[in-house]
Amino acid sequence: MNTKLLKKAIIISALGLVSSQVYAANTDAALATGSGATATSTGNFDVNITKGDAVAITGLASSGGVTIDGSNGVDDQTGSIDVCTFVTTATYQLEINSTETGTSAFDATDGTNLMPFYVEWADGTNTWTFSGNGDAAQTGATTTVSTDDPNCAGGTNTTITVTVASADFNAQPAGTYTDTLAVIIAAQ
Repeated sequence: MNTKLLKKAIIISALGLVSSQVYAANTDAALATGSGATATSTGNFDVNITKGDAVAITGLASSGGVTIDGSNGVDDQTGSIDVCTFVTTATYQLEINSTETGTSAFDATDGTNLMPFYVEWADGTNTWTFSGNGDAAQTGATTTVSTDDPNCAGGTNTTITVTVASADFNAQPAGTYTDTLAVIIAAQ
């Protein structure tokens, strides 16, 4: 075998490897200057977050409800509960409906007799009175209503008062009268 020819082939192969490495180094240098993929790159993209309106009333179920105890007298009979009203909008709409639908008025029943009552909602800014299922929904501002904590930091900001006029209270026989009210609050 010709050793001169073998040495020449090895040198040519070695030059090819060196040539390939130089070419690769030249490619990296070209990419780093911005003509293609680079060592660093900057881009932008949009982020869109949509938060829907939210409302909440907390404390209704745990309040035990409104209890009015009394006997005949000249004064109206009242009972109230305090709850937390949460709204993320500038205004909200409120509706209160009775499950007792014997009349259009709010009526508690003992199974036979009906005792009419009305409901007052006071959130510190708004005071609304509802006297029956026919009442129009009410809308008001939320100046003092919680807009950042659905639980009012464990407190309350709204008082719901149920009132029975003395004449209606006195007109009914003794007994236990009940009703269930549905409170519907909607962001506006």
